[in-house]
Order: sequence, then C-alpha cells, then structure tokens
Amino acid sequence: MKGLSLQNWHKWLFAWGMAKANTADDRTIKLHDCQDYATMADLKRSLLSPLQGTS
Repeated sequence: MKGLSLQNWHKWLFAWGMAKANTADDRTIKLHDCQDYATMADLKRSLLSPLQGTS
C-alpha cells in the first residue's frame, strides 16, 4: 500500500474485495437471506443475461 493516501483507503479496500470476489468460484459463494438465488453464480447469471441477450 505504498503511496496509498488515507483518503482513498475505502476505494482500495472495495477494489481489493471485488478482485477477491471475482477470482472466487461463484458456485461456492452461497447467498444468505435470498429466496430467489442460491449462489452468486445464479445471481450474476440473472443480472447479466439480459445484457448479453441470453438467458
């Protein structure tokens, strides 16, 4: 974190968390309190399929 300003720590932390989430296997990330989707993969598929024109 060399040169990381204290004003931007939250942006760095968010970017780090998103990078970790993107490298994780979506099928193993279970969602809690979500009746429509069991895994992160199901949720992403639902959100992104309209953009890609597939379902």
